[in-house]
Amino acid sequence: CARMAESNLKRLVEDSPDDETKLQGYDWVLEAWSKSQEDEAATHADRILNEMKLIKKTNKSLASTLPNSQSYTNAILAWTKSNSTAKAHKLLYEYIDNFKHVNSSADEGPQLFAFNSVISAWAR
Repeated sequence: CARMAESNLKRLVEDSPDDETKLQGYDWVLEAWSKSQEDEAATHADRILNEMKLIKKTNKSLASTLPNSQSYTNAILAWTKSNSTAKAHKLLYEYIDNFKHVNSSADEGPQLFAFNSVISAWAR
């Protein structure tokens, strides 16, 4: 399911003129990887998140929305499920730091679920 979603993402990004649709497409793919049982799911989620960060640097119209709280939370969840707690922890702090530098009205900020996922992973 996640592989199919990712393969369709490129077409969605190329064909959709609407930035909100593109953002939603990326978030859906991240969510699919966060729920995947595949061994490399976290690596795929990380690649998608990094692609979003690159778009943020090059596309000013998306600069305040990419990646958003949902994006980071799904990537963090993927890393915690893969037992890569240190990577999830590092990503959580990147998420917090990035939120400090964006317009808080554009995003709700770090979600409790992201913190709980990392704390639970450290407790395992």
